[in-house]
Amino acid sequence: MLPLLKDNHYAEEKELRLVFRKTPDDLGECVRRYDAGDDVKSPYVAVKFGDIGRNNDKCKFNLSLYTDEFVKRLSEQNVDLPIWIEEGRDQEALFNELMRRINKNIPGYEKMTNKPFKIYCKGHMPISKIIVSPMENADRRMEMIKHRCNEKYWLRNVEVCVSKIPYRKSVNKK
Repeated sequence: MLPLLKDNHYAEEKELRLVFRKTPDDLGECVRRYDAGDDVKSPYVAVKFGDIGRNNDKCKFNLSLYTDEFVKRLSEQNVDLPIWIEEGRDQEALFNELMRRINKNIPGYEKMTNKPFKIYCKGHMPISKIIVSPMENADRRMEMIKHRCNEKYWLRNVEVCVSKIPYRKSVNKK
């Protein structure tokens, strides 16, 4: 039960937690590690969500609809529009072309915190925001996560920020 318990101060983060029971044969091939800096290999579990958004007809992606004029109009109307790009070999190319059109027509889009388009790629977890927990060197960790997200095309639009909850050292830590 411990992983399911959470302090009320974290309610704003609307975090979802996946809990797995690990036995010697479970998850072994799913656990991967990445270099988190300072020669630290941080473990993570790779999870695929292939059916997310599949039945949401109002979000279907058709690149021909996203003309320059259409992108401008949508951004001016301040809509929070989810866009789902179908799985396939051309998914990254479609994503890159859509981003090219958006960046061309919305100056400063990359630096916007409230982006009008929420772009998700089917087959990948639909992450729109990552909040770094309160810790020492939280800003450094945030930059490392941003760098990691930029390595994956489907994570390039993820907002990464540091939690506003103040850091407090553990009473057990010496």
